[in-house]
Amino acid sequence: MIWDELEEDYQNRTVFQVKITDTTSGGIIGYVKGVRAFIPASKIELNYVEDTSGYLGMTLEAIIITVDKEAKRLVLSAKEIQKERKAKEYVQKVGQLTVGDVVTGTVDRIESYGIFITIGEDLTGLCHISQITNKKFIKHPLEAVSVGDIVEVKVLSVDEAKKRIQLTMIV
Repeated sequence: MIWDELEEDYQNRTVFQVKITDTTSGGIIGYVKGVRAFIPASKIELNYVEDTSGYLGMTLEAIIITVDKEAKRLVLSAKEIQKERKAKEYVQKVGQLTVGDVVTGTVDRIESYGIFITIGEDLTGLCHISQITNKKFIKHPLEAVSVGDIVEVKVLSVDEAKKRIQLTMIV
């Protein structure tokens, strides 16, 4: 009967508070409704966790990703919760941007077609090569900027669905 409940929790994406009672080289172990549950190292954090020993005694929020009644196997993921939260935070941060906002950012990456500029925590926008300078034609963004440069940019467009922010540099 408990496995039927766990299957329902899996379908509903129920979030559990899981106290970590043991660690292995491949992950961590806790209990959900009295059933032993395994969280693989790849599903503990957004980034892969090498050393799981620091999680012993901690309580993590996790959802069920595998329910196998016959094998009595229950697998959880804390990473899924973190990804969902991070996505919500991103949408909230992007939602605060409006077309025309002028912000300061750091050149993160340079490609032949433009530059990627970090304009806030976890927010990166693209400044197309045609938007880098209006003073002269450039063949490559490296003619105008370098990685690490602090630049002032204006928001041209924000597409929350595609997670794209288009920028133009203010020279």
